[in-house]
Amino acid sequence: MYSDKSLGPAVNAYVGYGEIVRWFKQAADPRSDLARFGVAPRYPWDFAADVRANRLPQVSWLVPNILVSEHPAMPDAGGAVAMADTLRILLSNPAVWEKTALIVSYDENGGFFDHVVPPTAPPGTAGEYLTVPDIDGVAGSGGIRGPIGLGFRVPCLVISPFSRGGLMAHDVFDHTSQLRLIEKRFGVPVPNLTAWRRSVTGDMTSAFNFAVPPNRRHPS
Repeated sequence: MYSDKSLGPAVNAYVGYGEIVRWFKQAADPRSDLARFGVAPRYPWDFAADVRANRLPQVSWLVPNILVSEHPAMPDAGGAVAMADTLRILLSNPAVWEKTALIVSYDENGGFFDHVVPPTAPPGTAGEYLTVPDIDGVAGSGGIRGPIGLGFRVPCLVISPFSRGGLMAHDVFDHTSQLRLIEKRFGVPVPNLTAWRRSVTGDMTSAFNFAVPPNRRHPS
């Protein structure tokens, strides 16, 4: 994970997302894999260096600082700058770009009303309903009992030499679809997805066309 630490540790850890991995106990040991690969790499400096050297990991997470995250109340233009900078780095090495897919994922929709009712697992579906009891008798401490999604629609962009042009995908995806794409591509199983979720959501492969050579032109 490459994260932007330019705002300082206090800001990054609490509102900037840049060092959120530090919240995990395992990251306290600088020798741990979580610290070495989830905390230490810096965006954009280490990311750009690894692109130039053609040594990007097979899967990377990029976490820019909050000013360009498009999180309310940050301007959308900041996110556009972050995307342009990331693409500029990737395109600087054609050998990297021709085998890369950049997925720009959002965790919310800006608060706008969504008229589409999301699919919901049938009541009692194992693994799809929150059933944690309250802690020490404190009402609500166990969370909101009920279905775990799906939720309102959020944006997602797929930019790649293998993406299918100006396609608006109409498949049902959720955030675990990105994990399933990794599962499909690299054969690493995702064990914590229910059969119901796998039957309802896609694996994002419909956004790509691997039957043709990669389109090496710069995206417009």
